[in-house]
Formats: sequence, C-alpha cells, structure tokens
Amino acid sequence: MQHIQETIQRLRMSPRPIILIDIDGVMQDNIHRLPHICEVVDGKERKKKKPDWATYVSLAEHDTPGAFCAAVQKLQLIAKPVYLTARVDTMVRPWLVERIRELTREPYPITIMREPQDNGGKYESASTYKRRATQALLDARIPILFAVDDSHKNCLMFQELGIVTLRLYNHLDSTRLTY
Repeated sequence: MQHIQETIQRLRMSPRPIILIDIDGVMQDNIHRLPHICEVVDGKERKKKKPDWATYVSLAEHDTPGAFCAAVQKLQLIAKPVYLTARVDTMVRPWLVERIRELTREPYPITIMREPQDNGGKYESASTYKRRATQALLDARIPILFAVDDSHKNCLMFQELGIVTLRLYNHLDSTRLTY
C-alpha cells in the first residue's frame, strides 16, 4: 500500500479533516454499467455470478455526474475530500483525477485506489480494501469527518470503524440512508 502512505504524507500537510467519498455510484452515476455486474432478483440488486468487470470498467467514461458533486463543491470549504475507490490503479488515475476536477472544480483532488500488487495481487472485496485503506488513515491519525458511499456493506464497515457515514447513491434502494 505504498500509494496510501504517500497520500497520508500529503494529508498530514492539511489542517482540515477529510471526507472519504466513493466514486462509482456517488460522484459518477454508473447505473448504465450496472447490468454488467448486477441483476435484480426479487426486487433487490445482487452481484451476478459471472460479472463482466472489464465491460463495466470500460464504460466508465460515459457516466454522468453523480448525486454528491454539488455538495462536494461546498464541503471543500470545511474539509478535504479524499476519493476512496476500490478501482485498480492501472493507467486510470490520470483520467479519473481529471474527471473529479471537472465534476467538483477541485484543483488538486486526492484519490486512493487499489494498486495492482495490493494484497499480493489477490482480489479482495471493495469493503475489505476500503477497510485496510481507512484503517491506515486512522492509524496515521488523519481526522475523518465522515464517509460517503453507495454500498450498504461499505457503510457498515465505516460505521464499525467509528466513522459517521452517509449512504448516498444514484441507483440503490433507500432502505438505509445514514449510519
């Protein structure tokens, strides 16, 4: 997790607390891509047994601005947004950083993404990766004001770590909104 250590060094220079913000489903409306990885069963969204992650990722450039973009523009006055995504950092970071700049008018967005070699190159769930990254921030005593994610599982994980959490989404059901 070399990238997270570099990010921690950058964040130590800021006097403001941070807000952890998910990208897919929060900053970007990815509803058009979801059929490649999810299906609706009995009215509930579930991961497909054989998700097509390659197609899902390749279509990200067609996402529209998500539900939280306008709020981030205002929140930048009191906290530093940090975009925490489980996407793998393989030539995506420059495009994604530029996209976040466009969506939020934030000049120097900080993104935390999986490195291809994280966890020995083994695939781990988004919540497992985000837990490791968030725990590293907490261990470094980086103050986290709150977290925003569209995943119920991720929101529960943040809550377990003692972080106030808001579930904000563009496409999920509204059974639990805040934690």
